[in-house]
Order: sequence, then structure tokens, then C-alpha cells
Amino acid sequence: MAARGERGIVEEAQAWFNSVPPVTRALFAGTVGFSLAAGLGIVAPYQLIFVPEYILKKYQIWRLVTAFLWQPLGFPFLMNIYFLYRNSSDLETGLFVGRTADYVFFMIFCVGMINIAAYLLELVVLSEPLMLAIVYVWSMHNRDQRVSFLFGIQFKALYLPWVLVGMDVLQGNPWPILKLLGIAVGFIYYYLDQTYPAQNNGRKILVTPQILYQQFPPASGGVAGGAGAGYRFVPPAQQAGGRAQPATNVTQRHTWGSGNRLD
Repeated sequence: MAARGERGIVEEAQAWFNSVPPVTRALFAGTVGFSLAAGLGIVAPYQLIFVPEYILKKYQIWRLVTAFLWQPLGFPFLMNIYFLYRNSSDLETGLFVGRTADYVFFMIFCVGMINIAAYLLELVVLSEPLMLAIVYVWSMHNRDQRVSFLFGIQFKALYLPWVLVGMDVLQGNPWPILKLLGIAVGFIYYYLDQTYPAQNNGRKILVTPQILYQQFPPASGGVAGGAGAGYRFVPPAQQAGGRAQPATNVTQRHTWGSGNRLD
């Protein structure tokens, strides 16, 4: 009976994992996999972080990607993973439904911009900026949706990235550079993808390369995304005066990612 129960749990976990949209699934699996591998001592975290000297002189180009996938284990890691999973899933099954190539291009754009900024600002752990870029783009496309945060505090989704920045400040980090970088990258993407075309007769600057469409052909259909991460959607009845339920706790900024210079 116990073995049968264990098989049932494994099958349910596998079914859930397979139900996650592909880009989010790869990002989630990579983050969990590399973080656990480093936490268990299988690989040294220093082999994963962003070190330009090793990338340029020793051709350790994997750091351009693994710097986005490693986070120190702990409660902040669990919350960051939850934020990443929920917001990325919402975008991929909502705004980008049936457009996997466009979502891959969005990720490539964010990773490229953050890598450039990391080189200039001497940052080493880049998972948090990517998460905030995803949160920012989600919040802009759901700006009027009301969310309930800690202690039932309600506000429009538009303000979610700034609430996360404010949480960092309240926790003793007066200059949350990683979160601000993610917001900046998300803003640039949203401006180039949405604002600029709207102001210039539909002319677009960001165009997904054809090779990505060949690898990820457009598909029809899809399932609408959920309510986001670390908070919950407030139905119209509750917005009108019903009492909201407390939301899940938000993530905390980990202490490793401030980006000290590595000599």
C-alpha cells in the first residue's frame, strides 16, 4: 500500500510538471536543479555565477545562463521560485499563449540586457532581476487587476513590482539594485514591444527572429493564466467591499546577490 501511495505521488508530481508550459518548465527545472546541485555540493556556486573574466578569457560561456538559474537554498529561494513559476506561467499561458517563440525571445532579450548591466555594475547572481522583469511585464498587462498582498492589503497589479522593492527597503536594503534592474529591463521591453508601436502606427522595433518560429511554430488555443504570484486575485464582489483573505508571504531578497566584485 505504501509503495502504491508513493507511486501515486510521483505520478501526480510528474503530471503537474508536464502541465507547466514549456519555457516556464525549463526555467523552473533549471533553477531548482542548479540550486539543489550547488546546495548539495555537487557543483560549486562559484562555477555558476556571472564572472566576465572567466567568460571572456576562459570561454566559460555557460555562466551567461547559469547565473540566472542559481539561488542559495532557503526560504527566500522557495518564495523566489514561487514568484517565478506563477508569473512566468501566467504570461506564457495568457499574453503569450500559442506564441512560444515570442516568449523565448522575451526571455532572450531580458537575459541579454541583464548580462550587459551585470558586466557594467559588477553583479554576479542574476536570478532576481529576471524574476522582476517577468513580474513587471505581467503587471503592465494586468495593471487594473486588483491583488491582495500581506495582511489583506489591496492594490492594483500595476504597483506590484514597486511593492516588492518597498519590501526590500523595509528589510534593510536601502538600494535594491537587483530588483530595480529587473524593473528597468521589463520597462524597456514593454516600451519597445507595446508603447513604441502604439505611438508609431504599429511599427515594431522588437521582432522575433524567424529561426525561433521555425523551432517553436505558433499554435492556437491555450489556457488562460492564473492570478500571479505571492498574492491572489480579488474578485469583483470582494473589490466592492467583501473581506479579502490574507495572501501568501512575499519573497525576501537573498544576501548573495548584491554583486560584489570578484578578483
